[in-house]
Amino acid sequence: MITEIWHVPEQYDVGRKPLHSTGHEAVEIWVGTYPVEPGQSVWICYQEFDAQGNIIPDQHSTVLIPDSPPNPLHYVQCNWRYNNSDDNSYWCGKIGPFSDNAHKVIYNIFARQGNKTITIPSPDFFEFWFDPIPFPSAPGRPGNPPLWTSGAKEGFGTALSCDSKVWFSHSEGVINEVYFRSIDKPSVKDFQFLVLDQNGKFNDPKAMGSKVEYLDTLINPGSDGIPRSLAYRITNFDTTDPNQSSKGRYELSMDVLSDPVEDSLLIGMKYKPKPEAKNFRIFALFNPHMDNSGQGDSGKFVYYKDHLMFLSWENGIYCAMDINRSIGKYSCGFCGINDGWTILTEYKDIPGNKQYGKAIEGNIVAIMEINLPEDDPTALVTLSFGQNEEEALERAYRTVSKDICQVADQFIDQWKTYISNLEDNGHLKAITSGHNEETTRLAYVSAMVLKAMEDKSNKGAIIASPSIPWGDATGDANQGGYHLVWGRDLYNMATATMAVGDYKTAHDIIHYLDNTQQETNGSWPQNSWIDGTPYWGNEQLDETAYPIIIAWRLKKLNKLNNPDAIYNSLVAPAAGFLANYNDTWTQDRWEEVIGRSPFTIAAVVAALIVAAKWADEKHDGRRDFWQNKAIDFAVNDLRDCYTNQMGKEYYARIFNPWDNWFNKFREVIDGGFLELVRLGVKGPDNDKIIHSLRVTDQCIRKDINGNPYFLRYGRIDNQDGDGMDTYGEDDEGRSWTGQHCGRGRYWPLLSGERGHYELMKAGVAEAKRYLNAMVASANNGYMLPEQIWGAPTIKDEHGNYLVLGKGTKSATPLGWTHGEFLKLLRSIHDGTVFDMLPEVAQFCKEHENIYNS
Repeated sequence: MITEIWHVPEQYDVGRKPLHSTGHEAVEIWVGTYPVEPGQSVWICYQEFDAQGNIIPDQHSTVLIPDSPPNPLHYVQCNWRYNNSDDNSYWCGKIGPFSDNAHKVIYNIFARQGNKTITIPSPDFFEFWFDPIPFPSAPGRPGNPPLWTSGAKEGFGTALSCDSKVWFSHSEGVINEVYFRSIDKPSVKDFQFLVLDQNGKFNDPKAMGSKVEYLDTLINPGSDGIPRSLAYRITNFDTTDPNQSSKGRYELSMDVLSDPVEDSLLIGMKYKPKPEAKNFRIFALFNPHMDNSGQGDSGKFVYYKDHLMFLSWENGIYCAMDINRSIGKYSCGFCGINDGWTILTEYKDIPGNKQYGKAIEGNIVAIMEINLPEDDPTALVTLSFGQNEEEALERAYRTVSKDICQVADQFIDQWKTYISNLEDNGHLKAITSGHNEETTRLAYVSAMVLKAMEDKSNKGAIIASPSIPWGDATGDANQGGYHLVWGRDLYNMATATMAVGDYKTAHDIIHYLDNTQQETNGSWPQNSWIDGTPYWGNEQLDETAYPIIIAWRLKKLNKLNNPDAIYNSLVAPAAGFLANYNDTWTQDRWEEVIGRSPFTIAAVVAALIVAAKWADEKHDGRRDFWQNKAIDFAVNDLRDCYTNQMGKEYYARIFNPWDNWFNKFREVIDGGFLELVRLGVKGPDNDKIIHSLRVTDQCIRKDINGNPYFLRYGRIDNQDGDGMDTYGEDDEGRSWTGQHCGRGRYWPLLSGERGHYELMKAGVAEAKRYLNAMVASANNGYMLPEQIWGAPTIKDEHGNYLVLGKGTKSATPLGWTHGEFLKLLRSIHDGTVFDMLPEVAQFCKEHENIYNS
């Protein structure tokens, strides 16, 4: 006899397919029963309601009582489909097609066996809403090849709470690259508002004047003006110059933040028109890139509980866009073919024959016209995510009904608590004391950005940057971008979080390195997805050395839980890998060529020395072997990297004795040799260091607006040729596309590296020159770039400015740069280099052939 019956609308095996019917097509209802016995039957009873709530009687359905008159109830018998090993039966019945004027369906499910009838106990009834979407599917699949957006972000944020797994970025007045579920997977390319004037024309928001402000400093006028949360107000002006905003016809602002308790992004829009712009029309334009891809998305408009929403999906990830105002015209289509931007540009409106209700499997874009009340020209837009239709739609419906001010208060309070802890129990207030307001703002933003780039489900997993460098010139072929985890970057972020007093995050990083990323041979991959799956397959020895150093430093500070376990699982295998490494040397930190690099040697030597110290404490017999290998690397391998070319003595960028072509790189210098001083392997007055600095300043240094900056590397003859850095825009400003057609630009993090050296050599005043160079490179949102433009200001191929001394379209914010800035601040405050390892310096001083040779 039947004892159980169940149906879960959003569940795969006993759910509703599709979950929401948009075209009045039939819907499959799947049901489970227990146990398996003969003579069972399962029925669905449902009612249709029109938009006024009236019942629509059944005219054609199968009914339990033959020859009965039209019945307000529809009855459909389910068909048995299969059993499983748990003695469950699975049934399926189709309801619909539905009446043309149907607006809502309520249904119930019951089963019969003999004289016994049972229904689903809770809930007794289910419902779904739909209105006939009067527009057909869009033609033109798949649309133009998808592209990402510029790597230069003016803001990046997320709720501090782990209950919200949504991250967002923005640049040039547009929200872009929204990440969902994990920080390595963007699911939105961009979202923006278009303002259509009386002539049917609209401005490109990216070409308008705009400004970025931190929301917490605006809603608390009595504050000190220092940002303490990553919520933003972005304002676009009807002019290309924000300083001339009074001459424009309108301004449009967006308050942007994620909901701390929902997987939702909130965008609070306010339109401020002059009288002549009051009747302009406002459109929301949304380009999803679900599951880190722009080519295979699908989307449709649906009515959910009387809200018209746009739902997009791919690979089990769903996003619903909802707006708390009535909607005018709407459509979805394929990018560059019949999307809203293209149609508005051509027709200056959205004609009826160009409105589409669905676009399947392509590069899709949705547009919705927002009807703003004249007395309250505001709207709340939500982008809500889920793992099925129901979850995304219900979340959007719930979030769009919230008071954004209350959500913002909660968002801001969580970040303020984090910052307050760094001020009161950490070092953030101390290291910014005495510095100007711009430096202090940048420090507070830097601390939050590093924390925000951490994954919510994999603590300690911090990506390099929430961006795809030159993303507006690349598409799905570059799915990794910089939203991957590099061990080298994690080292800089771990030590930076220690510098401000966030030891918990540093501790989480070492456990992530230990439990998720470290490979069975003791090494680490070049980089990986959040779950530890390698992305690029090369090997870089500094990335195996740095985790040893992080663990050692945390241990010395008594901030490492169970150090014995970390020694056994992480330190000893990594040290063993380094000490037994007998192959040709691996890639250097710039990830392009292989050989012996002074930078890599510095990290390996320091790691082996502290590992040997740790081994000595544990009476581990491998101590002497590790120490001897450190000496061998510091003396013999490093000796090969020092060269005399064209009358100049210096540490070459890299030395590869196994390949004559790579020997050309002996004519190339970079600043990586400074890591020898920073970690304590060499002294700041070492002759080879001094000679190398002289060549560095001749070949790869440039003072821009009075601030010192450096290229990654360059030829010592200052000519183009083998060894020239090509990772950057070309001289006309065109984006780097991976074809080695550009020219490397200046990296502010290298100013920070030099600042640490100058602190040791010349003192605080000189170090501050390099600190100020980093501050000067920040953009309006206090995001620090990977590279800055070092030539006169020009426009790139998209019409955007590349400004002398400001970030290019590479990667902004770069966590490495923010981390280097915080560490230099800490070093200046302490009067000593924060990354210096006293044990390494002492050991190398005791070995004259290392420290002074």
